[in-house]
Amino acid sequence: MDKLLALASEVKKNRNQIKDILQTPPEVHHFVGEKGVKGLQGKEGVAGIAGLKGADGKKGVDGKDGVSVVDVVLDFDNGLSVELSDGTTIDAGSLNLPKESDKRVQTLIRGGETLVIGSGSGKSGTATLDFGTSNKIAEVVVTGVTEALATSVVMSQMRVEATVEHTVDDLQVDPIRVLVKDLVVGTGFTLFGAMDNAPANGTYKIDWHLTN
Repeated sequence: MDKLLALASEVKKNRNQIKDILQTPPEVHHFVGEKGVKGLQGKEGVAGIAGLKGADGKKGVDGKDGVSVVDVVLDFDNGLSVELSDGTTIDAGSLNLPKESDKRVQTLIRGGETLVIGSGSGKSGTATLDFGTSNKIAEVVVTGVTEALATSVVMSQMRVEATVEHTVDDLQVDPIRVLVKDLVVGTGFTLFGAMDNAPANGTYKIDWHLTN
């Protein structure tokens, strides 16, 4: 019995020593190593998804069509008129122009060109230049002009009037150039038309006036 009590006492003592050991924190030693080599740069990240498209803005209000000057005409009585692209004609009254050799000077301004074409008898008319398909020049012979003299002056001008092939806008933006040649006394003359920048197509109406 005494041996058992002694053994129990020894076990209790050892148990208390083990408990004290377990409750005592272990000693921790910290070591600082040398600085490591710089690591490689990481790969570029994947591009993000594109954002959603914004809503379209509201359509603006259409502006009013502009008005331009198509023709300025100073007739044989020195009356000035202005023709606009919307079809309006403005009567600007009469101009007090000087006389020439005691005769009334007949002056006509069309398409920015001014012609002083004398006084006396004359004749006017309209001819058609036909360029056909894709041609740069065209001619038409005007006959039956018995008033034609060697000293006659003939003025020609493309008429800004729609044809089967051309609208008024086409004629204003891309007009042809018109000349008069080969005047034949007592007979007539030839109208020559040219499109300088590109081939022309179809027909163009040409106004002409002969004065002596």
